Amino acid sequence: MAAWWIRSRIETLYLVPLITIFSVQSVATICQIVQVYFHVLSSSLDYPNILSASATLFVFPYSLLQLLTLALVVQRRWVARLWKAVQVFSMSSNTMRPAAFAVSWYSLLALCRNPQWVITMVQQNMVLWILEWSFFVLGNAALSLVFLKAISWKRTHLACLLYCSLSTAFFVADIQKGFLPYRFLPPLKLNEKTAEVFYLAARYNFDPQLIRQTNRDYFISFSSHDSDGKKIYISKGIWNRQEKAAAMAYELGRLTHQDAKIEWALSYGKRLISDILMFYCITPEVYAAFGLGDEAVIAAVAIRDAFSASFSTLLRPFYNLFQQSRVYAADEFATLAGYGEYMVSLMMDLPINLTANKFFEVVLLSEPSKKRRKAAILQKMKAL
Repeated sequence: MAAWWIRSRIETLYLVPLITIFSVQSVATICQIVQVYFHVLSSSLDYPNILSASATLFVFPYSLLQLLTLALVVQRRWVARLWKAVQVFSMSSNTMRPAAFAVSWYSLLALCRNPQWVITMVQQNMVLWILEWSFFVLGNAALSLVFLKAISWKRTHLACLLYCSLSTAFFVADIQKGFLPYRFLPPLKLNEKTAEVFYLAARYNFDPQLIRQTNRDYFISFSSHDSDGKKIYISKGIWNRQEKAAAMAYELGRLTHQDAKIEWALSYGKRLISDILMFYCITPEVYAAFGLGDEAVIAAVAIRDAFSASFSTLLRPFYNLFQQSRVYAADEFATLAGYGEYMVSLMMDLPINLTANKFFEVVLLSEPSKKRRKAAILQKMKAL
């Protein structure tokens, strides 16, 4: 009875989280507009800094575009239209049509998955970007074809186990591969401005060959963990010697607290739950809600992805809270290492996300505002 009720209301269940998060984000954005307005009135910011302080407001239109796209998957039957469109290219072949649909679907997802990909492609490493894109598209397309074969089996539990095992293997391979356009960046060179960075690496037993330099001024620093080991990337746009060391200390804090591994566990848990639920819940009633006939079994993969994205959006505030706690912990690590003052100056050099309403931060931002981070660092320095 419960299963029938869920299946008969699948379209409503799909749209409810989207409408809920849209309402919450709208209220949070209004609060942020008021916050920025009073901040600008009480500050002597020049025009460029006013724009930077207001930059967080652009997060909402981007999120709104994602929500509208997900809503149209059901309302405009995009999945059904794509399934029909690939029939032309596959010459109605029962073998080629699912493959063409899978490649087309994941090509679209790859472009929306991370705007950073597009920026990387435009700026540099185009060959590596194409390889990264191909791995994502072809890997997921191959998984979807396995899914097509598996759900036709009568032994559903065994098929689900096989598919989840292959999905796990692909997930691990993707993590170990790392993001290819970053994988081959040059190591940071030892000189007068980077000497303190190398000192910190020795102090915390970090291989200096795994410190890389990026050509982007809009990233201060970030870290990763792939098959080559833990890496730290520092922007060449940081000119101050102590600020470079502060960025290094912050990223060492991120790696010390195992932030990447925790994020992997959360991401994998969501993927596994999504795979298992969709294996047992995708039925002809679900196809009908998306404008598909019984024959469009391969489109079940697209439906799974759409559901996963919608509920991920609903859970985003909890993810943001986790990420913000990790940022505060890394700030504290850098402060205890003696770089609190330089962390503050480094952050305030970039007035993007300078101020934010707490509600807006939780709903839409994965990092706390610069002013909130500054206050936490100064409080920690005072307590030392």
